[in-house]
Amino acid sequence: MALFSLLIGLGAALGVWQVARYAPLRETGRWVDAALVSLGLALLGSRAVYVAFEWSYYSARPLEIFQVNLGGLAWPGAALGWLVSVLLAALVWRIPLGAVADGLAHLLAPLAIGTWLGCWQSGCAYAAALPPAAWWGIPAPDESGLLASRFPLQPLAALFILAYEWAMTASLRFPKDGGLRAALT
Repeated sequence: MALFSLLIGLGAALGVWQVARYAPLRETGRWVDAALVSLGLALLGSRAVYVAFEWSYYSARPLEIFQVNLGGLAWPGAALGWLVSVLLAALVWRIPLGAVADGLAHLLAPLAIGTWLGCWQSGCAYAAALPPAAWWGIPAPDESGLLASRFPLQPLAALFILAYEWAMTASLRFPKDGGLRAALT
């Protein structure tokens, strides 16, 4: 779990840096604050959705609900937490929702890349084991820790996100307040 947390933390730090990098010069502080709130709400949302999906387990162990270090996060809850943070920032700052979504969208690609690489190391979101003759497989664990040659799903997903983000940033010019960047991200 330590390497998984480290990679997600690195992705989150790079995402906050990206938000600060693209923020208007005199507003960097509030954008960084919004990114940190966004990360907190994403963590809360991801844990809440996971606990809801596994309620039969957690109803008997209510103290484990708050032990995120034991694992158990769900990406739909993280996405919902991010959306709630976008709505809150738009309401508090009284600026268009699309502008906030676009500004905080810079957080998403580094965080997703860190998550995919963390999954690769911790044995989640893995592909099926390949036959021994498959040259394209890489050693990766499954949930039980069994190391086997597998299709490189997680590293390819991380590379795809990186390439997509680079291509989108390099080739597209986004309207200032439209929310198009966030929608495409």
